[in-house]
Amino acid sequence: MFVIKLKNAIISSFKPSIKTVIWLMKLMLPITLAVSILDFMGVIKIVSEFMEPLFTLMGLTGEAAIVFITSSFASIYAAIGVMAGLGFTLREVTILATMCLICHNLIIETKIQNKAGSSWFYILFIRIFFGLLSGYLLNIIIPADLTGTLHMPAMAAKPSDWVEVFTIWAKTIIPLTGKVLVFVILLNILQGILKEFKLIDKLMIPLKPIMAFMGLRHSTTFLWIIANTLGLAYGGMVISSELEKGEISLKDAHLLNTSIAINHSMLEDALLFIALGISVGWVIIPRIVIAILLTWAERLYNWYKTPKSICTT
Repeated sequence: MFVIKLKNAIISSFKPSIKTVIWLMKLMLPITLAVSILDFMGVIKIVSEFMEPLFTLMGLTGEAAIVFITSSFASIYAAIGVMAGLGFTLREVTILATMCLICHNLIIETKIQNKAGSSWFYILFIRIFFGLLSGYLLNIIIPADLTGTLHMPAMAAKPSDWVEVFTIWAKTIIPLTGKVLVFVILLNILQGILKEFKLIDKLMIPLKPIMAFMGLRHSTTFLWIIANTLGLAYGGMVISSELEKGEISLKDAHLLNTSIAINHSMLEDALLFIALGISVGWVIIPRIVIAILLTWAERLYNWYKTPKSICTT
């Protein structure tokens, strides 16, 4: 009986996995190529220089705008690559880390969250706004004499011609495609096994008070875990799948999207900056606080706009 259930869970997971990977690759391939081309043409740098005056409010230099823009269009890895060699202090990197953790890979992840039930404009707005606001607030909070050791990797080589642009892009996207394929298949198999053996409810019980504190529905616990372990792209795809199957409501999906738009991938992305020497507290706590406040603000707004019954005598 156990073997049969396990086999059914694995087999039933492959078809939706391949479908999801194909959809994601149709999205990622042209976008990542476009970002590489725009970067080589200097467009991203021009936009970054235009934003330079804004970044003085965050205690950052003009070069920080380049990092933020790169993060917004690309990934955390790309942002760290740009940081390398630009001579940032530990305090500046700490501020930039939170900003980039909130606001990165916007084109792909916003599209995924739109498919997962939220307005693309709303997701784009809160990630950019709170990404910038977090930098402003951290500039006020973080001590001016913040000390520590910064471990910055060597800066990646820039392409010198169009051939190198496409070569570097291909070398980046091919292993990424393999990684996505493996992650999606394993994720769907895990979800299938948890559902087949009815383990999701048991997993959700101890997290119920935490989810309530964060302003999220208990039914979205597993999806929240996925988004904070495997990342927003994978979490968003699972939310989309659950919506299509009617497992969660559109309202609950939108609340979850609000939370994970600000605070997601607390393992991989956060560990990248922790490895650079940034305190775990600065990497984790600001995003959690903002996510909780924003989610409760949305719940309050939803309550306020809901028509109230009027009692008459």
